[in-house]
Amino acid sequence: MSEQRQQRHDELLILIDQAIMQCDDHRDMLILACGMISRTREMLDRVLGPNIRRSLFTEITNENN
Repeated sequence: MSEQRQQRHDELLILIDQAIMQCDDHRDMLILACGMISRTREMLDRVLGPNIRRSLFTEITNENN
């Protein structure tokens, strides 16, 4: 990853960390996590297409079993 990409990556992670810190309890964290999964799916569908996104999710799921 280039230095510029790494810097942008770090900037975006700060936003995610800030959202996590705003959670009051485990329920808020679950709501946030579900929202993040939903948005992640939408972004991957837009960028990669649904078929590649499904393959990616399947591969990740199989690696963790």
